[in-house]
Amino acid sequence: MQVLGGHPHVVEIRDYFEDAENVYVALELCSGGDMFNSLIKQGRYSEADAAKRCRVMLEAIKYFNENGVVHRDLKPENFLFDETGEVLKATDFGLATFYKQGNKLDLPCGTPLYIAPEVLRKFYDEKCDIWSTGVITYVMLSGRLPFHGKTLQKILDATLAGKYDMDHPAWEAISESAKDIVNKMLTYDPYFRPTAAELLEHPWLAPNGASTSPLVQSVFENLKTFTEMNKLKKRAIQMMATNLPVADIEKVKKAFERADEDNSGLLSLAEMRKVLDRLELDIDEEELQRIWSAYDVDENGEIDYEEFLAATTDLSRIRTLENIKMAFAKLDRNGDGKISVDEVMTALEDMNITEEAAKQMIAESDKNNDGEIDYAEFIAMMTEDFDLADGAKAGIGGIAAVIADSEA
Repeated sequence: MQVLGGHPHVVEIRDYFEDAENVYVALELCSGGDMFNSLIKQGRYSEADAAKRCRVMLEAIKYFNENGVVHRDLKPENFLFDETGEVLKATDFGLATFYKQGNKLDLPCGTPLYIAPEVLRKFYDEKCDIWSTGVITYVMLSGRLPFHGKTLQKILDATLAGKYDMDHPAWEAISESAKDIVNKMLTYDPYFRPTAAELLEHPWLAPNGASTSPLVQSVFENLKTFTEMNKLKKRAIQMMATNLPVADIEKVKKAFERADEDNSGLLSLAEMRKVLDRLELDIDEEELQRIWSAYDVDENGEIDYEEFLAATTDLSRIRTLENIKMAFAKLDRNGDGKISVDEVMTALEDMNITEEAAKQMIAESDKNNDGEIDYAEFIAMMTEDFDLADGAKAGIGGIAAVIADSEA
């Protein structure tokens, strides 16, 4: 770290001390938290924010390379924010090493979710840091992991295969320029993978090169997912959406007010059709009815603001553990740690659902068949198509032992 001192995006060594047994290193204080917690809290970044973070990471890597250093464990947890929450700094050089241009390294190390395939093959160079940055950028833009699995070995197998996609709805509103730089960083053959210096010339990283919108470009990106939810899950999403940052809520509120032409506080089917037409979405009447039904959670024939907010919100931004816990607490009215049939009926009383319908909703998520939804089952229900947090848990720890076991 002493070699890398003096760079604005690398944590500084302030001092060091030693006694007969230990050396103590005092590092620069970065009290703004790490990028991982920022991602878990936000779900994903806007393109502009992601581009800003990506540029910082690549500038740090370029500096590493200029000093003959490869980090070998780049991941969101190893980038810290200063007290302002704006300046990002690389840290944790425990696996870093010096290298000579043209020579290959062979020690398998790093964190499974972000490790480059050539590291697993024990024949790699400094470009392994570029791959890790590509994975991080993929996560920043989509809120999802490109390589994942339910076990450590499956994660490693997925990484070795090197196959990922951008088919999830989260990518529909991402610019081609953003996709291009991610694809370049995740080039499988490191020989053809660009250097940090080359990537810093990419147009997406130029000033105003990325979208500044903190919300998804199309407010209807999540409709398919929202449509397929049962009423209990939609009500939970409504509760969670009210916990969005004020700036995001204001944007949705303005969109609702523009759509509500008669200022009734409710959207009619005709007003919804105009909204879709303005967005130049080619949707036939049958599809419009499906969309309408998805929005109209209480089935009163009109859409109120809370329904609009829930259905148009980027789900990855609100499905945080904090928000899920808040929604569960509201639904669990008696505080016994479970959501009962009666509590479902109370939460959905404006929809006049039957006891049988409430039982069916519970049955869909009641894994232990006790007739109620406990907190773990509720988390599973709310995150069944969102794998960032689960993947992160699976990816904690080193991989040398796993590789050793697989070769034994």
